[in-house]
Amino acid sequence: MGIKLKMTLWYTLLALVTAGLMGGLLFFAAQRSSFEYYSDTLHAASVLAQSQLEYESGNLEIDDDLDDIPDVHIALYTGGGTLIYGRTRVELPFEEGTVRRVNSGGLEWYVMDTLLTFDSRSSVWMRCVKAADSEAAAYAPVFRMALILLPLMIGLTALGGFLIARGAFQPVERMAATAEAIVSGGDLGRRVGLHDGRDELTRLSRTLDGMLERLDESFRRERQFTSDAAHELRTPLSLMQAQLELFSAEHPEILQETADFLRLLREQTERMTQMTKTLLEMSELKTVP
Repeated sequence: MGIKLKMTLWYTLLALVTAGLMGGLLFFAAQRSSFEYYSDTLHAASVLAQSQLEYESGNLEIDDDLDDIPDVHIALYTGGGTLIYGRTRVELPFEEGTVRRVNSGGLEWYVMDTLLTFDSRSSVWMRCVKAADSEAAAYAPVFRMALILLPLMIGLTALGGFLIARGAFQPVERMAATAEAIVSGGDLGRRVGLHDGRDELTRLSRTLDGMLERLDESFRRERQFTSDAAHELRTPLSLMQAQLELFSAEHPEILQETADFLRLLREQTERMTQMTKTLLEMSELKTVP
């Protein structure tokens, strides 16, 4: 697996984790905001409902406007739990001042109970109930938007990660291509040629080009030295070869030991001449073998 693909996968994984965290935070915040909304609504409805009640001479008078409180159902119970006004929508023990969420009749409800005390012997439970159906309606657009935006964000993050990785590794690919060209062709004149920028890869490119320049210069000096040495050796060796052949031709009756020695000299001279030719051929090469 290539580094670019690995980086793209890491970007995508990071986007997934980030999206999951953001989705969880948004869901938690939405639930918290929704609970605060229902709690404020029920408290406000309780205060408004209390203003519609009057207790005189042991009788509880209920104003007709109590039924006009929007979206909140009001029910009144005696201290013993007997319904005296409204309709029972949830079966739940009374609990003073606490907002609770319950399921009753297949529906979700928010419930708040308030104990109203009129004298030392008379008390009434007022239960404020609000359906949670509007909560689902409020969550639905958020979830639909999340289903659209989160995959889009993940896709854009993956694409952006791939483009960033590709752009970041272009200098590396260029260095690799230059090195492969030098290895396959032996041309030390090739350079990476990245000079714009101040990042680490640009510095590495300049360092690599400097190293190649020094190597190329060293090989040029070596070729020049080899060429000069070969030219300097070729003439004396040719002269030695000619003198040995001439001496052998002019003195055919020399001792056997002398003839063997001259033959050895001619062989070594021929060998050195071939080495000189090889050096000349190497000095004429334009690339590193």
